[in-house]
Amino acid sequence: MQGALEARPFESVLLRPRGAASFNVFGADWDFAHNHSCPPATAALVTPPGGGAALRVGVRFPNCPGGFEIAPVIAGRTDRRSWSFVWRR
Repeated sequence: MQGALEARPFESVLLRPRGAASFNVFGADWDFAHNHSCPPATAALVTPPGGGAALRVGVRFPNCPGGFEIAPVIAGRTDRRSWSFVWRR
């Protein structure tokens, strides 16, 4: 989760026309098994909670075989907060 320990672990993000949302991506950028950099991903599909049509968004980050983790989506063009805590029930 992002923010302070007492913060909610997630919240809805409403995107209005021409609005923006952001997210951080965490993962490796080097394929150690083959000893070379990972190829770039150029798109990701974002599906709203509860289903619905996926939205294709342009991205630019390494796509390594081990995959990557995506932080919660936040409102705004830039997410400058990293994951701060692991939230457990």
